Order: sequence, then structure tokens, then C-alpha cells
Amino acid sequence: MEVTAVDSTGLSAHRVVSAGKKNFNALTGLRFFAAIGVVFYHFAGTLGQNWPSFFGNWIGSGFVAVGFFYLLSGFVLSYSYVTPQGDMRGSRRAFWTARFARIYPAYLLAFLLAAPYNALWTLHVNTPDRALLKLGSGAVAVLTMQQAWTPWTAWYWNYPAWSVSAEAFFYLSFPFAALALKRFSLRACLVGMGVLWFLALIPPTLFLLYPGVSTGARSHLEMAIEFTPLLRLPEFLIGLLLGRAYVLGFRFRPTVARWISYLSVAAVLACLAYSEALPRPLLANGVLAPLFALIIFSFAEGEGWLARFLSIRPLVLLGEASYGIYILQIPVSYVLRLPPPHRSWVMLSMFLFALIATSLLSWRFVEIPLRGRIRDWIMGNQAKRPAVLGSGISANSRQTNLIVATAETN
Repeated sequence: MEVTAVDSTGLSAHRVVSAGKKNFNALTGLRFFAAIGVVFYHFAGTLGQNWPSFFGNWIGSGFVAVGFFYLLSGFVLSYSYVTPQGDMRGSRRAFWTARFARIYPAYLLAFLLAAPYNALWTLHVNTPDRALLKLGSGAVAVLTMQQAWTPWTAWYWNYPAWSVSAEAFFYLSFPFAALALKRFSLRACLVGMGVLWFLALIPPTLFLLYPGVSTGARSHLEMAIEFTPLLRLPEFLIGLLLGRAYVLGFRFRPTVARWISYLSVAAVLACLAYSEALPRPLLANGVLAPLFALIIFSFAEGEGWLARFLSIRPLVLLGEASYGIYILQIPVSYVLRLPPPHRSWVMLSMFLFALIATSLLSWRFVEIPLRGRIRDWIMGNQAKRPAVLGSGISANSRQTNLIVATAETN
């Protein structure tokens, strides 16, 4: 393991800032497979029943990709928005604007596509006045990205969107968490990640140790532990410290990075192959976070045939559209009248083709155009100004946003 410290002359710091041109293509390609894992979890659960058990376990544990997304998001934001000196690039307003512009266009598109189905179903199973109350309150919670804060609203309207609700909370917290990064040395980053992992596992562990709760209440409690943004924050913070360590020059040697990428992916697949032996609360709330951290850190170097494969242009393009794949999966199934679960591979294949095509179109004609317009509308002329990096260094905010858009999760 090779460590390069940032010295007082700023030369090493300049080297790391220059590395800001890195696009993390392997991580972008990996995002596509993580998003597809979630889609398979939602749509293909019954299709793995006649296959070997490890295959069914892989499909049934696709929800763990959300934790990977949280770590990756923290890593990329820390790398892209915090300088080696610990200063945040740009203002809080600019950051929040950029993040809102990044996630909300596709999020709103998904809301609108799912609206007819939700309205008709809610009106069908409720009296008109009760249906209008549910639709109104639910729409407000979803549109303001607050639904993940209660187990009764987390799955409403477009249930994968609960994770974006948590991500919105992480974005709100990031400028304040970034202030603390200045105090973290390389050693403190490593220790901090271990402490945060321990904290992340406390709620699900307590849940498993104290089963004396009624069935209904226990179900809601498990959902609250899995969905509540505050309880998922440690995973995002682990990603922040991982990115901080990367900015400070913490690196694996190329050969070590290559083998760690292979072994960490194999370890995750092995854990998921036997996921029936691991309680869902632990899987959902970060028990695999150390392996995810190794994957992110090793693939960030782009070493090895696996990283090169993930960096090919078609996979990078699909990775760019992975947020759409994730957030649009349920609305597209409603529009096509193919809600989960699917009971044939032919049906699933047709759906995947339609979903990926829709996501690519959304990325090209909805997300990219509206991203720039939203930033310009909120920030005005400030959106065109260079963002201050601190210590006399400056960088164009467009470049920073490009880095984030290339590698960041939903």
C-alpha cells in the first residue's frame, strides 16, 4: 500500500487537484451493474426459484446496491468538492443547486409517469375523500423528498425513490460535514471509517437482539431502520472519509489495487451468494461497507482488466444513465403495464430494453438540458463564475460538476 502525504509546499496537493480531471470511468460503469442489480431484485425475484440457490440469493439481495451508492456518493462528493487543504469548492448555495439540478429532473419525470397508476389505484381502494387526502399528502411528501422519514410513506408513489429522499438529506448535510474534514489526517480517516461502520450496525443489531415486538410493529420498525436517512448517514460519511483519504494521497500500488478489485468483488458476490445466512437488517444497513469501500478505492485507480472492461464507452454511457434506470424502473413498468414481479425471462428482457432506452433518452433530453437550466435559473451569473477552492487555487465549477456527474450515484 502506497501513501503519499500532502506536504507544506503544496506540490503534492497540486498533484491531487490536477487529478480532479480523473473521471472514474470504471466506477461509472460499475454503477450500471449496481442499478441493474436493484432492478433484478424488484422484478426477477420469482425467476431465480428454479436456479441454483446462489443465483436466487444474488437476485434477492440486490437491495444492498443502495448502500454501495451511498458510499460512492460520499466518495465522489468529498473528492470533487473538498480541497486537500480542507476548503469546500464553491458556496453551499452552489453545491445545493448543483445537487438539486442533478437529481430532480429525472425524479420529477418518474413522479409524473407514476401519477396515473397511483391516482387510479388509490381511488379504487379508498373512498373519494380519503383517496384525495392520501394522494395530496403523499404527493407533497414525495415531491419534497421527505418520504423516507416514516415507514408509512417510504414506499409511496415510486418506492425506489425513498433512497433519493435519504440522499437529499445527505446533500443538505454535506457542506457541514465537509467542514470537519479539514481536521482529518489519513490515520483519522481510517479510524473514522471504522467507527462509522460500527455506528451503522448498531440499530440493525439491536433490532435483531430484541425480537419482543408485535409482528406489525416489528415490520414497521425494520422499515424505519432501513429507510430513515439519519440511520443511513454513516454509510455516506464513510464515503466522505474515503474520498478525503484519496484526496490526501492515500493510494494502493497498481498491482495491489488490481488484486484488491478482483478479491473485493469476489468477496461481495460470495457474501451475497449465501445471503440467506445474513439477516436483511445487517445487509441493508452497511455490513458490506468495508468491501464496498475497497471496491470503490481500487476501481478509482482503473487498474486491471475488470476496471478496463467497466471503462469501455458503452458501459460508461449506461453508467451515466444508471440514475434513470434506478428511479424510472417502477414508473416505466406502470406505463407498460408490466409491474413486478415478472414471471418470464422474455418479459423481463423486453422490460429491461424499454427501461434502458427510456433512461438513455431521459439522460440525454431531460437530465442534461434541465441540469444546466436549473443551475442558471437559481444561480444566475454566479453559475458561470469559477468556484473558489481555497489556498489561492481555483477551478471551473463546470469541470467539478462534470466530475461528479460522471461518477456519482443517485
